[in-house]
Amino acid sequence: MDIAKTLQAALKDADGQRERSTQVELGASSVGGCRAQAWHIINQTPKTNENTESLSAILGTAIHHTIQEALQAYDLFGDDFLLEQGFETTELKGHCDFYSRKNKLVIDWKTTSLKNLSKFPSAQQKMQVQLYGYLLTQNGLEVETVALCAIPRDGVCVILKYGKLHTMRVLH
Repeated sequence: MDIAKTLQAALKDADGQRERSTQVELGASSVGGCRAQAWHIINQTPKTNENTESLSAILGTAIHHTIQEALQAYDLFGDDFLLEQGFETTELKGHCDFYSRKNKLVIDWKTTSLKNLSKFPSAQQKMQVQLYGYLLTQNGLEVETVALCAIPRDGVCVILKYGKLHTMRVLH
């Protein structure tokens, strides 16, 4: 038995069962990145590069799940917050990592490395958290501030970058 191949296959199969992995609609995390990838998502073309799933993406999803469980267990926020909540409009779908009703605040967790902290946040990450703010407002929640939280996998610090929610409108 090759445990390395078995682990890789098990992680890929488990990740393939998650809602985020089976989503066929354009998601907030697909906007602002590769235009060709977004085009293929919108047009639901068949996948041709099956073996390109990144272990870092799978681990990033696992970290989100661990953060959700840890914050729920800590229970500092009571009924104020939402964790890993899905939202959608007719144009867009996404999962908001953290929302505080009291603070009207959206936070998107981003895993990175210490080496890449100087590139944080990217333009795509800034757009993504703005889209989460948009999704929440379109679903009846108030958002004033959006934030990106860098979590270096090889570090001990967590870095938050805040900004105001920009007014958005979707062109049809």
